[in-house]
Amino acid sequence: MIDADGDKDIAQLFRKENQIEYEEISAERKAIVYQFTDRTWSRNSLLNKEELKQQTLRFLQDVTASDDKTVIVMDKQLLDKFGFRKEKMTVNGESSSRYYCNNSPVIHFGGFRGSNEFKDYNNIVIIGRSEPSVQNMENQAAALWYDDDKDITILPDDASGHVNYPKSKVAYRMADGSIKTAEVSRHPDDRVDKLLRLARESESTQAIDRLRSVRSENQKTVWLLCNIPLDITVNHLLKWDRYQTLIETVSTEDCFVVHRDFHYFKVMEQSARSRNIRKWQSMHFANRASISQMHKTQFSVMNDSNSPFIAFISTKYNGSKEELIASKLGLSEESIAVERMDMKSN
Repeated sequence: MIDADGDKDIAQLFRKENQIEYEEISAERKAIVYQFTDRTWSRNSLLNKEELKQQTLRFLQDVTASDDKTVIVMDKQLLDKFGFRKEKMTVNGESSSRYYCNNSPVIHFGGFRGSNEFKDYNNIVIIGRSEPSVQNMENQAAALWYDDDKDITILPDDASGHVNYPKSKVAYRMADGSIKTAEVSRHPDDRVDKLLRLARESESTQAIDRLRSVRSENQKTVWLLCNIPLDITVNHLLKWDRYQTLIETVSTEDCFVVHRDFHYFKVMEQSARSRNIRKWQSMHFANRASISQMHKTQFSVMNDSNSPFIAFISTKYNGSKEELIASKLGLSEESIAVERMDMKSN
């Protein structure tokens, strides 16, 4: 029996007459992994929070703007809600439909296991996770361990009549060896928790492994829009809120701010939007001066170890540079210190 997500205890339930010998084969994926840590991108959040939905859609438009092959994976019930292009296709002689963001296929959790279709793709974006309900997992565990001496632990309803998983800290596997953790929904009964992780974490790693990065000659790029740690080495942990603040161009023509060392610029070389600093040199924007008409300004933020940052400020702006930058970042003017301003940004 070969199973990338196999669990010895669960497998033994189906071979009770024989003791299963279990051997784990370790393999490292050839990939750079970026993971956002301040969201789960749950179905409810994407259905009920229009701002998050639009931010996520804009992110996907950026990632898929180039010809570099990218596949997107998300909750099946969200496919129609995002307004993706839908096309008819034939697979193994059967007619079906597929969604696309630009020219990148969008598939749903559970719709790809065993597939080699995406082995030549270079990038994957995983949005959210597939997390079954508490009752669903407890019922499955009760069916599998029906003859166990110990009863399955049943979580009680909360005050509103809902049953929620409790949370506990789980560590990311960081490439630099640092210790970083996230609060993750878990079940106190180990048997139920095994099934939960198979349905949730393993579904995401199965999606990532459609790129076949273990044996690939090329390095792949993985974007995880969900804070749950997976069985994968993470290179960069990012904050979605901070990303929105420091990367988005602002809605006025006076100023926009970028982070000096933000890794996003290194991988988005073909971005059609203004987030790629290489393209800013030649791009013009509606209702905004071109970058050639802006001053490149280096500044620091009080008590921020990530300083310094860079802002581009319109040459026509005559007010306080500190006040302008602070207003874009939601900070006080006193917390901003302009260190250097180049009269020509290019």
